[in-house]
Amino acid sequence: MPNNPETAAPARLERRLQVSVVVLSLLGTLVLGMGQMNYRLPLLVLLTGSTSLLVTDFRRWIEIGTFVANIAAIAAVVFSISDYLVFDTETQLLAIANLLVYLQIILQFQKKTIRIFWQLVVLSLLQVVVACALNLGVMFGGLLIVYLCCVLRVLMLMYVQRETESHSHRQERDEPGRRNVFRSISSVPTDSFPTDGRWFGEAVSGQLGGPAVNRSMWRLIALTSALTMVLTAMIFSAVPRYHREAWEGIGDRTIRIVGFSDEVTVGDLGPVIQDPQVVMRVQLIDPESHKPFSLLGRALFRGAVLTDYQGDGVWKRRYKRRNRQPLRDTVSGEITSDDHVVRQEITMPHSNIEVMFSIYPPVGSPDGVSDRLVKYDRARNQLLRTNHDSRRNTKTQYVVHTLGIRDGAMAAIAPTLVGDRQRYDRPDSAIDVTRLKRMGPKRSQLPELIALAERVDRASGLAEENRIGRARAIARHLSDSGDFTYTLQAQERDSNLDPIEDFISNTRRGHCEYYASALTLMLRSRDIPARLVVGFVGDEWNDFGSFYQVRQLHSHTWVEVYLRRDQLPDDPYYRSEHFAAGGWLTLDATPADTDDGMTLSHNDWLSRARELADYAQLLWTSYVVDMTPRRQERAIYEPIRKRWKAALDAIDVMLGGDTAAETTATSGVWVDWAGVLVGIVGGAALLAVLIVVCRPLRNRLARVCRSLLRRPPRETAPGQPDVPFYKSLEKMLAREGIHRQASQTQREFAFAAGAQLADRPTLSSVAGLPRQVADAFYRVRFGGHTLDNTQAQAVEQALSELGRALAASRKG
Repeated sequence: MPNNPETAAPARLERRLQVSVVVLSLLGTLVLGMGQMNYRLPLLVLLTGSTSLLVTDFRRWIEIGTFVANIAAIAAVVFSISDYLVFDTETQLLAIANLLVYLQIILQFQKKTIRIFWQLVVLSLLQVVVACALNLGVMFGGLLIVYLCCVLRVLMLMYVQRETESHSHRQERDEPGRRNVFRSISSVPTDSFPTDGRWFGEAVSGQLGGPAVNRSMWRLIALTSALTMVLTAMIFSAVPRYHREAWEGIGDRTIRIVGFSDEVTVGDLGPVIQDPQVVMRVQLIDPESHKPFSLLGRALFRGAVLTDYQGDGVWKRRYKRRNRQPLRDTVSGEITSDDHVVRQEITMPHSNIEVMFSIYPPVGSPDGVSDRLVKYDRARNQLLRTNHDSRRNTKTQYVVHTLGIRDGAMAAIAPTLVGDRQRYDRPDSAIDVTRLKRMGPKRSQLPELIALAERVDRASGLAEENRIGRARAIARHLSDSGDFTYTLQAQERDSNLDPIEDFISNTRRGHCEYYASALTLMLRSRDIPARLVVGFVGDEWNDFGSFYQVRQLHSHTWVEVYLRRDQLPDDPYYRSEHFAAGGWLTLDATPADTDDGMTLSHNDWLSRARELADYAQLLWTSYVVDMTPRRQERAIYEPIRKRWKAALDAIDVMLGGDTAAETTATSGVWVDWAGVLVGIVGGAALLAVLIVVCRPLRNRLARVCRSLLRRPPRETAPGQPDVPFYKSLEKMLAREGIHRQASQTQREFAFAAGAQLADRPTLSSVAGLPRQVADAFYRVRFGGHTLDNTQAQAVEQALSELGRALAASRKG
């Protein structure tokens, strides 16, 4: 650190700029690394940046010259161009991102000038631009706010550094041997300038790197960042969208979901059953209150239905063809407003499947409006994306209604859908039993499983027609007898036995796939028609956003048992037309007293923080990344129209009309965040127009902003003293056509005026007087000092001499 006070402050300023630029480069690379899911580049920039600060900026041991830097840059381009030539958009973006980092590292080891600083800032901004196409998470948005503050600080420090260097260059020009006027100007002592550091935009010497300047800069950064974010949010929310689809980042990773293809092998869920990756978010809307709610107990989101067991743990669908139909045609009878139809709003990120999930059974809405993104495949008994939106690796937001919720919980028995009825609702029920026997297990293949099912069924003592009781007895034996244990760990299996037979007879340890497979086969062996269902269990409720967060680890398998109408419970609910073809009883044989990997802790502060982070991600995705015209209309414009209409109707009633009562009674709350947001946008737009049109208002606002950003000196009174002698100087020079520009400080104007006077032979002798008057102005205006008699007389004499010289020049 230099000991000379005149060089210590600029050195501190330069070091702060160097450190800030390294931090900015690190933030840009960190944002880029988040998009690539690769943090080696940020660590590399952190290492090289710290090293360059020490060996290049502080110690000046290593400084790469321009020629060497250019050669290194060409090598970096050649090294990266091979990846760019691959015809894959994401690979090309990654190649560009890596090239930006390489160029940034090269610049870090060069001697820092304003030009080098600008290049580092531009490279960092380009990294953020590339990252926008690779990452769209909420953490990306948070880092952008930090990046904004950092880049504003760097730009301000670069401005001060540039002004400092310009001042130093002007002083170097004022050396002996030049014109007398410059020697006269440079002879003014430097202690006549303010050194308190409160006005870093004016002061060009003194405590430029002092704490007061730093505090002023951070206040300005905070205010500028806040105004930028507020205005950006208002403009982003208010400007209408014209594109149909949301912006989806190229780097959004595809989620691989197993278990929903035409063939499933027992054990497929193992690799993902402990993966916390989010698969979907589900919000259930009550049809009466129109508010989201959580179920009593678990929610089961049905995906694939598998009917044929091929042996060796392999399940397949019986029907591979597709037969899609609208949701309004899925159940018997017409859906009316009397039915308790719950709305499911589901968001699925990028996935490798076309299967959609919902609580069974999916039905059309009571008003007859169904979501266009999904249809029911009656042959496969599952929801699929429509042909228009069946592209894989795309984010999907869809709405499905269901009849499967009763009294705040999932209904134990759901009505049979049209596709199911074609196979099970036959006039001759023996045909159904015969086919199921052919699909059932063979005693030679699964002897122990069939024997166990016979023992449990006989032990229940229930009549053959009591299909519900018999099926539940077998399920309870697997889940509650204590003979079977849940585990996620792989078990040693007998390769000579079927995996399910080995599970029943030997290991008796496994996860939900084994329990559901065993239960399905045991039921079929007792002539009870059953099928395997693969999906997700909703076990993680987010209190902040009132939605179910469904992850990979919530993958689950359960069983559905077919019941004819005469086998349904004696309850008015099951006598409705929807159960004309019977229903499906849901059974889950997985032991309930073990941690099956489908839950996360809900009792500590960490889980609350996780819920808050998930909710923040949902808001970011819904109102930033996926702000489509439809969502903007529903979330912003429609509430505003309703509130506006309600207000107009209320005014109409006050004036004697009678139209407002119904509108205000059904419009809900009067103020919501969307109305407030648009109100702010309208107010800001009106204020902007007034500022542009009304000059006095603009000047007043500028004074208010300056008063907020700059604190008055402690040595002076709250009101700054007026400096009339400097005003006289500007008026005097203005009559000669010499005007101070808005971008010039008083001292810069004095230099410029002196140079113009020096170019006139009759005025060269008074060219140094404006500088003397400006020095006195700085002492009074910014230093908070009062001129003594000698100093005041000197100023008056300088003004008088300058006035006489100017007058004589005009006469001559």
